[in-house]
Amino acid sequence: MNTPIKLNCPYCTKEFTTTIRNKIWCNLQCAKQYAQIKTQIDLNKKHQKLILDNAFVYDYELNKFYVKALKFKKTL
Repeated sequence: MNTPIKLNCPYCTKEFTTTIRNKIWCNLQCAKQYAQIKTQIDLNKKHQKLILDNAFVYDYELNKFYVKALKFKKTL
């Protein structure tokens, strides 16, 4: 039998007790909400990198990134 342990949920910070040693979240709802937030954070980080990249142009009104003209080297 597993020993109970008190943990704090990383999303809602509520204290909960579990006997499952790899449980992180107090319930499934907190896990899903955190996953949605993490997805948005990752998307924002991607957009921030694109803003700094000179190969892309950002249109604020349309909230879209466009690739600048591509440069090709001539090969003989």
